[in-house]
Amino acid sequence: MYWIPDKLLRILLFWTSLTTLVFWLPLIRGAFDGTSYQWALAPTISGSGMQGSFWVLVVGSSFALIVVFLGWRGARSAFRWLLLAWHSFLGIGSLYLAATQAETFVFRGDTLGISFSLVWVAPLTCGGFAIAAMYWMWRNSNDEGRRFVRPWGRSNTLWFLALGLLLPLQLILFRLGEPNSPMDQIAVIVTIGQWMLVGDALSAKSNDESKDNYSAA
Repeated sequence: MYWIPDKLLRILLFWTSLTTLVFWLPLIRGAFDGTSYQWALAPTISGSGMQGSFWVLVVGSSFALIVVFLGWRGARSAFRWLLLAWHSFLGIGSLYLAATQAETFVFRGDTLGISFSLVWVAPLTCGGFAIAAMYWMWRNSNDEGRRFVRPWGRSNTLWFLALGLLLPLQLILFRLGEPNSPMDQIAVIVTIGQWMLVGDALSAKSNDESKDNYSAA
């Protein structure tokens, strides 16, 4: 029988993708929009376009891709510790910021006109998911036996090609759109959707031609 992620793991992977948008969105905008785009993850981690601490976005996006890939392709031991590390970091970090920088602990999405305080939302949500990650890890601590994961199939490749083909569209929209313009907003929405669909592109498809072949994870 082929391995598939359980419901809790799917929720954790979705939340992982959502929270790592903080890397992917400014990475794409910084590369495509140029120095007119100002971004910041923290007072000391910021930049314009690909300048400043842009390398943090590259490392963060790479880390996120590795975690999501491992989670959808078997969720072995390395994934468990990476998942726990990320969500523990979010839980502890959000609690610290809420306690020490309450006035400036705000989520801002200027392009889409979004702004709200994270003082209560972030610690409760991130802390809850950190606990959920610990519980999932404990519940599956003895489930390290032989697993069979569907091999990488044609549908996975087609999904990634489709997501990759969005990049020229994003480049055009970000380059031609004025800040906070409809084109800019569409580009942001496309980029968010692109990242959130990476998990589906990585997941094993039951209708692949290779479905009758077993591969040990």
